[in-house]
Amino acid sequence: MHKLLKRIVTIMLALCLLVTSLPMAALAEDGAVSSNSNEDGATIGEQIVYSVNSYSGAYDGEAHSISLNVTTPDVQVYYATESSEYSTTLPTFTAPGTYTVSFMLEKDNYETVASSATVTISKAEIQYTISGFSDTGEYSVEYDGQPHAISLSVATPDVDISYATSAGGPYSTDMPSFTEANQYVVYYKLEKTNYETVEGSVNVEITPADVSNQVVYNNAEFLTYTGSPVSFSASHTDIKEWSYVYYDANNNVLSAAPSAVGCYRVEITGEGANCFAQITHAFNIIAAEIQYSASGYAGVYDGAAHSITVNVTTEGATVTYAASMDGSYTETNPTFTDAGEYPVWYNIEKENYANVSGCATVNITKADVSKQVSFNGQSSYPYTGSPVSFTASCAGIDTWIYTYYDVNNDVLSAAPSAVGSYHVIVSGEGKNHTASVTHEYSIEGTMIEYTASSFTGYYDGKAHSIALDVTTEG
Repeated sequence: MHKLLKRIVTIMLALCLLVTSLPMAALAEDGAVSSNSNEDGATIGEQIVYSVNSYSGAYDGEAHSISLNVTTPDVQVYYATESSEYSTTLPTFTAPGTYTVSFMLEKDNYETVASSATVTISKAEIQYTISGFSDTGEYSVEYDGQPHAISLSVATPDVDISYATSAGGPYSTDMPSFTEANQYVVYYKLEKTNYETVEGSVNVEITPADVSNQVVYNNAEFLTYTGSPVSFSASHTDIKEWSYVYYDANNNVLSAAPSAVGCYRVEITGEGANCFAQITHAFNIIAAEIQYSASGYAGVYDGAAHSITVNVTTEGATVTYAASMDGSYTETNPTFTDAGEYPVWYNIEKENYANVSGCATVNITKADVSKQVSFNGQSSYPYTGSPVSFTASCAGIDTWIYTYYDVNNDVLSAAPSAVGSYHVIVSGEGKNHTASVTHEYSIEGTMIEYTASSFTGYYDGKAHSIALDVTTEG
């Protein structure tokens, strides 16, 4: 030990002398001295040829040191650190830090070399990957009622991992998970000896679930006019508040729910703690049906006026009438007295109601006055050679027709005059009356008028006979 100290002292003195009396020698890149003479050209000792490299790298758990390569043979090498004296043992370092290694090269008749190099070991980086939620890898998921946590995978072994939900902590080893819809920040810290501590955060979000297709509401496309505003009454278990915005056919926003006939759409919006719904529904308010009944009239002429009947139960409706479909409509219901068939057209109208058009008929048939007919018919007539003549009369009958039939019910072209059995149908027509009478009769044969007398007398040689006198002509 004393010998080593003596050497050190000797070397230090020699170096001081060299610095004060000689110019500084130029060093080559490998650490070898490139000149061995002073300014006066005096020879000073051989130079030891060597090269030295510092070390710089990240912590890897391995021991590291400087790299010293001495090409001059038989050189004695000594090493020292800030915390150790010179020795022949090359010091090594494992933990992160910057270390200075001093070295001394000695050989007889050579200039002693005293220099240093550094070992720099930086802290290693923890290898890890982080993403959004562990089940999807996404940073945003839709609410599903299940807890979700971030995905943090650390490849470096034995790393201490802690989490927090605020920048200031507190941190714990429990990974936080989230169920409710909201925005969250997860802070994490990765720590390991000789490794750089990793601190970071990840923003994740659970968005409200879209439950639009689960909403129950009045989704009818056609709503019948009632006079009251429409109502859709949306409902869902998790949504309590709803808003309804109505638009007309021109996309104008309405101040309230519509009630009049027309085309519309409604935007239904609802929000819950973890869900939302948004529905656009087009609908039509269609005209209501007017409630009514219509009937015609059918009856026998009685001299009174008659009309159709339109009974409307829908309040506020207007009924108009016309004698033809394209005629002039008025609120006066036409009446009819004379026999005939009369169609009457009607229109029923009310705002927001479908117009009603229809037709009913007044049908007045002629009155049958057959029982009131005065007729001169007899059951039999003697043959006279002339047709039998009949006369019918009745009030309201203007025209009479007589149709004759023989015993075989064959129609005769004229009134018969020959002996036989017949019947006649007497038909009468007037403006509002009709009559029909059937009369059976016969034409009977008559006796021939004559006188006959016998002959009584004596034979007188003359011809004699009866006497017959026929007075009936022909």
